[in-house]
Amino acid sequence: MLERIGPDNPTISRPAPGIEERIASLLEQAPDAAVAEIGVGIGATTQAIAKTMKGRGKLHIFDFQDSVDELKADLNGLGFFNVVAHGNTRRHWDSYHWSLAKLLDAMRCPIFDYAYLDGSHLLLHDLPAFVILDKLVKPGGFIEFDDYGWKFENSTWMKATRHEYITDEHAAVPNIKMLVDLFVKGNPNYRMVTTNRLFQRL
Repeated sequence: MLERIGPDNPTISRPAPGIEERIASLLEQAPDAAVAEIGVGIGATTQAIAKTMKGRGKLHIFDFQDSVDELKADLNGLGFFNVVAHGNTRRHWDSYHWSLAKLLDAMRCPIFDYAYLDGSHLLLHDLPAFVILDKLVKPGGFIEFDDYGWKFENSTWMKATRHEYITDEHAAVPNIKMLVDLFVKGNPNYRMVTTNRLFQRL
């Protein structure tokens, strides 16, 4: 998968801005930190996190089963063996929120020091993912949300078929903004660290 990083995929070939610095700072306080990335794309951010972690702690990745399996193999090939893959099918009602729920059911306690949510950008999947992450992120840990202002109407992704799944009104609304504004901002359990992006679990 990592071979796809490059000029042919410019918008998804760069890691999340500042992620290496944030993970490095986290590891100074918690050398065995557990980090989760929900939605891996082609692995640009995952690779950056793995390089920063240098085999320390655990890096949990959530996405389609074939994607996380391929990415884990690529990272193992680079010498990073601290990667835990959580895959789901490509069926329409299946998603990473099911993998997160199964993990919560198995663990029954917070395990993540940092969670980076860069999934479908749909309230349908990302709101339940946040609700579950709220129980999986440790007090003092962090949740980072990608693409606060992104909306489907400005994207070519699924443009020919998305009318089968969402309305024009839905496509015109930034779903991550709705999630953050309604459920995270003003939530007494969270402190905003970076405007509309990074929140600390209190």
